[in-house]
Amino acid sequence: MPAGRPSKYKPEYCDMLIQHMSEGLSFESFGGIVDVCKDTLYEWARNHKEFSYAKKTARSKCLLFWERLGKAGTIGLKQIKNKDGSVTDLKGFNAAMWIYNMKCRFREEWHDSLSIDNAEDKPFKLAYDPTKTLVGNTDD
Repeated sequence: MPAGRPSKYKPEYCDMLIQHMSEGLSFESFGGIVDVCKDTLYEWARNHKEFSYAKKTARSKCLLFWERLGKAGTIGLKQIKNKDGSVTDLKGFNAAMWIYNMKCRFREEWHDSLSIDNAEDKPFKLAYDPTKTLVGNTDD
């Protein structure tokens, strides 16, 4: 006989999750909608293929929400109309905070990266002079 209480998982949570995250909300906050903790959500994603797929789809919808919001704010729109007909006011849009949000929320897609090609396969040194820019392969 299996131990523990029965799962609260329901297949209809897949569509609910996609709707929830398409409004820019997080996967973890969906737990507040269905009255479970985030650990349970992650367990459902591991154990139910359809919920795992819904999570991936929902994340893409969440990214789309935030990118549309950023695009609108960056080009100076004062408000945007949502799919449900409601309006989101962008009067206080702050591009720096939006970028910070994107880097924290979508680390895989929104991160700073530095790529160094060391084709010569010799040791690469970096030198930093606060009065100048970053330079590489100094000969000192």
